[in-house]
Amino acid sequence: MATGEVDTNTMQSRLPNAHHHSSNTSPTAEDDDGSLSSSVSYDDAHDGGGVAGFGRRSSHGNEHSSGGSDNDSATGSTSSNHTGSDKNFRRSEDEIANHREAKVVLLSKVCVLSVLFVATATAAFLTYYFARESEHSDFVLQYNDYAREIEDVTKHNLKTALDLIAGFGSVVTSYALVDHSSTDDDFSFVTLPHFEVRGEGFRKVSGARLLAYAPLVSHDHLSEWSNYSTSHQQWIAESFELGDHAWIGTNAQPKPIHETIFEKAEDGTFIPPAEQDEYSPIWQQTPPPFKESFINFNLLSDPLIADVVAAASIARRPVLSQVTDPTNVFGPEALGRKDGEELHPNSILIEPVFNGFNDQEDPIVGYLVAVIPWEQYFQNVLHEAANAIIAVLGSSCGDRFSFRIDGPVVTYLGEGDRHSSKYNSEKHTISFSDEELLGTKDTLISGDNCRYEMLLFPTEELEETYYTSGPGLFTAAVVIVFAFTTMVFLGYDFLVQRRQRKVENDAVKSNAIVSSLFPADIRDRLFQNNAQAASSNKRKKNGMMGGMESSNAKFRLKNMLEDESKASNNDVDEKLALSPDVALYETKPIADLFPNTTVLFADISGFTAWSSVREPTQVFTLLETVYRAFDMIAKKRRVFKVETVGDCYVAVTGLPEPRKDHAVMMCRFARDCKRKMNELSKLLEVSLGPDTGDLAMRFGLHSGPVTAGVLRGDKSRFQLFGDTVNTAARVEASGIRNRIHLSEETATLLVDAGKSSWVVPREDTVVAKGKGKMKTYWLQTRDSDTISRASTTPDEEDAEVENLSDQQELALAAVPAEFDQKVPEHLVLSPKLLRLVSWNVDVLSKLLRQVVSKRTTKSIDRHNLDAIDRMEKAILNAQNPLDEVVEIVNLPEYSETGSSSSRHKASLQPLPKVVVEQLQDYVKTIAQLYRENSFHNFEHASHVTMSVSKLLSRIVAPDINETGEDLMQSLHDHTYGITSDPLTQFAVVLSGLIHDIDHVGLPNYLLVGENTNLANHYENKSVAEQNSIDIAWQILMQPRFSALRHCIYKDTQELARFRQLVVNTVLATDIFDRELGALRRNRWDKAFSSKLDSGMSIDRNRKATIVIEHLIQASDVSHCMQHWQVYQKWNERLFDEMMVAYISGRSEKNPAEGWFEGEIGFFDHYVIPLAGKLRECGVFGVSSDEYLQYALTNREEWQSKGQGIVQRMVAKYEEQNGNS
Repeated sequence: MATGEVDTNTMQSRLPNAHHHSSNTSPTAEDDDGSLSSSVSYDDAHDGGGVAGFGRRSSHGNEHSSGGSDNDSATGSTSSNHTGSDKNFRRSEDEIANHREAKVVLLSKVCVLSVLFVATATAAFLTYYFARESEHSDFVLQYNDYAREIEDVTKHNLKTALDLIAGFGSVVTSYALVDHSSTDDDFSFVTLPHFEVRGEGFRKVSGARLLAYAPLVSHDHLSEWSNYSTSHQQWIAESFELGDHAWIGTNAQPKPIHETIFEKAEDGTFIPPAEQDEYSPIWQQTPPPFKESFINFNLLSDPLIADVVAAASIARRPVLSQVTDPTNVFGPEALGRKDGEELHPNSILIEPVFNGFNDQEDPIVGYLVAVIPWEQYFQNVLHEAANAIIAVLGSSCGDRFSFRIDGPVVTYLGEGDRHSSKYNSEKHTISFSDEELLGTKDTLISGDNCRYEMLLFPTEELEETYYTSGPGLFTAAVVIVFAFTTMVFLGYDFLVQRRQRKVENDAVKSNAIVSSLFPADIRDRLFQNNAQAASSNKRKKNGMMGGMESSNAKFRLKNMLEDESKASNNDVDEKLALSPDVALYETKPIADLFPNTTVLFADISGFTAWSSVREPTQVFTLLETVYRAFDMIAKKRRVFKVETVGDCYVAVTGLPEPRKDHAVMMCRFARDCKRKMNELSKLLEVSLGPDTGDLAMRFGLHSGPVTAGVLRGDKSRFQLFGDTVNTAARVEASGIRNRIHLSEETATLLVDAGKSSWVVPREDTVVAKGKGKMKTYWLQTRDSDTISRASTTPDEEDAEVENLSDQQELALAAVPAEFDQKVPEHLVLSPKLLRLVSWNVDVLSKLLRQVVSKRTTKSIDRHNLDAIDRMEKAILNAQNPLDEVVEIVNLPEYSETGSSSSRHKASLQPLPKVVVEQLQDYVKTIAQLYRENSFHNFEHASHVTMSVSKLLSRIVAPDINETGEDLMQSLHDHTYGITSDPLTQFAVVLSGLIHDIDHVGLPNYLLVGENTNLANHYENKSVAEQNSIDIAWQILMQPRFSALRHCIYKDTQELARFRQLVVNTVLATDIFDRELGALRRNRWDKAFSSKLDSGMSIDRNRKATIVIEHLIQASDVSHCMQHWQVYQKWNERLFDEMMVAYISGRSEKNPAEGWFEGEIGFFDHYVIPLAGKLRECGVFGVSSDEYLQYALTNREEWQSKGQGIVQRMVAKYEEQNGNS
């Protein structure tokens, strides 16, 4: 056969097999003899796109096959009946269609390239714009953060100065009142002993350059004052001896004072004073005068100071002058100013001193004068890395002074506004209002009504630190990416075109061959059969793959984990319903052996003890929050979570998809979980209460083979089985808190993976249950240095607690002088105490919202505020709180309207912002008043508060079949009205918070034995408790808490009930006063000796009173009725506190002697009977049984372990403090 001839017989014989060829097979091929093979792929011919005229019939008749001739071309012009015109017509039509298609394709390419160009330009512009905007936003955000920080610190510093100077005025008043030589007529003739010691501390803490006292002297007492001042000027020499005045010089000597009151003439000479009704001579000052004495200078002769004094006298509060030169009054040396030194902005603060503690009614007898350097209050407000901020101090009088703040350093720039005008839009205004600083509605003013404000502006230096080359680099990267995408598109288009041309050429050849062999109808059927065969082959192929997957257990397991519906419990239930004996065995279980895995067990250390003092909802809040965070980390790290059992989290790597780095990935997952837990525990402490921040995870990892699969049945789950799982659990159980414990197998895998630096051998050998001795390792993390030593046991770790180290006392201004409070070094609380403050505020604010809601429902108007003020003053002037204790506190009767409102807690309105802020400030002040004792500290007070809240929330309804208002009435009677009065609950919770304020770490009998002023003041009765009540009440009565007070009570009846509840509740915590204890026992017997008569409100109130007192008593010792670890923690802290008293010589008895027996007696004679009374009163539900059971259990534990624990506590104390 000649080359190019077509063997039609051979082609027809091969056609039935044509559809078996792959679509990728070349449409034409040459046989060995050079003839064209008929093994044609119809898929390629049909999909080629170049067969528009394929199989066309002629208009002159049917096409006929030809046996072929030498004149037949490769394009397949096969029919001998076709005329030349027909061929030309078809060719012309095909060429037109192809040309149109080519134009469309070319136009599409141009459009795509145009879109890519526009997209590149747009993306580049947007990238640069948003990157630059992001930098600008970062700059603005950082500046705003700096501005807010400057505002907060500046206001705090100024407020602290005002409070301290006001407190010093109270010191002067207190001394004058106590001094028996002073009378109302000669109050001005007062010399405060050790003025330099007292005043220097106030001056340094407040930041004032100079602090002076100037009494008011009437014209009639002018000569007497001259004699008095001359004869009492020895305080100046005393000040030189006591004060720290290194800057004065060693040769400086006190100068004699002017014998009479004097003034300063216009030429600078000293002249006698002009005749006037009153004079205000400078008397005592710190630092003392050493070069030129201005003692006896009449302040009222200076016009500016006289104006400020007049304003302060009218306002009866501190007033700040406009910026002035204080050297005109006190001299440059008194302010520490050297010759030629530039004077920076200063103002003079005038604080009235009253003849008593009522600043609204008592007469003014003098003034405290303080020189306030504004620059002082801008220092140390920012960290070292903070860049320049311009602060412009201005007033409504037109004065402007500019400062530059660079981190902690402040530079005075001079007078006027010196900021750049380009930053006018970023102006941050700080207004110094009296509402924030003094609790009034006015604005901080000077004598001539100048109002101060500070304007903050950024600088170019600050802005430039945030402008980088990043936007340009990002833009270049975007352009490169788009350019590369365009190149890839063009390259791909070239390859597609080349293949398309090949496919088109092959399709033309196939078309010619098929058209020459078959009629059109047969050809179409062949194409149809080919498509069906291809579809059938595809289905068979998919079926084979499906069979392979179904035969592979790993594929089945993976599919099950990715789509749980494939193993639906509903399917199993349906099969069981049809054939219970066969259903589960119709298919093989979905399970397999995975030889290379790492299993993790993670447990919350201290969770059992922590959860024993929480509400169930709080327990689940913790678990859900922590484990949801772990789940998110698991998804990120491609770790498979198996399950959670209680507080234990189980996870595995190496399945369902095997991976070589399963040990490394699990260690990274454990590290991330540990960090997240430490972060969340601190955050959750604000909402879940004390000790939440001490929780930590304990991790155990082990590597090896596991059997994994779906255990079918009711509630089927994915499960792990094998020794690897058991070993991982043992490794976790033998670990310690906040550490990641590794088995030797896991450590070996880490070393093999090049992570030997991650592994640290454990010093001791672990003895695991069922495993014997095991060599284990620790996973080294960045914070491992902060962890306790490796040999610590889990129980010891659970018992470890964080000692409070940053608790501070409040300034003397906040506490009456008779309480012997010292001036604090600083007023900063530790982060943990701040979290406890926030938690207490949250608890109290929720109760306060209920108080306000019920009061609003009862339509109580704001009325008779004068009566409230009179009652508040009467309480402040009353005798000791112990005299106020009553047998019955009258609670309000049941109200349907008020009860209905209190039930709908979801509809409670939020408190006003000022009330929340004052509540926050009040609780923070309370925290600062707690001393750094081991036991009687703010943390213990928060623990008592938490127990009070828990018991109040556990008050239950009686077992009755009533609904609606009848049920609420019955609940009111059953709980003795406690649940119906939110004010009662608020007062009891607040009492738990304040009951140990200023506790010195000594019991009352030691305070009485030492014959302290405090004990004498309270007549040796409930000393610590009465002191706590007085301090907390004095603080609450300060003007800065007026909004909070008016939110707590709106009339005198509510005030009286609130005060009575606080007094009775706090004094109930004095459990060692025999007289009070006997009275409480008598009240209990009287209240519960017979059944309650629901018609007798006096019986109900008596029971409510005694129940509240026992509630606070139980909460005060609640650690004895909680988990054993909680009891151990607080028992050891109390022991340490008593040891401190013994070592310091304030207690004669070593607490170690008899501590064991004392605890047994305390359980038998107080704790257990108290828990029994909680159950006997019948209002606390399961909590009373819980407390009693814990008390009995702890008593048994102490009986068996107490002596050894005492020995360990003594050894631990001696180790920490040295043998004594």
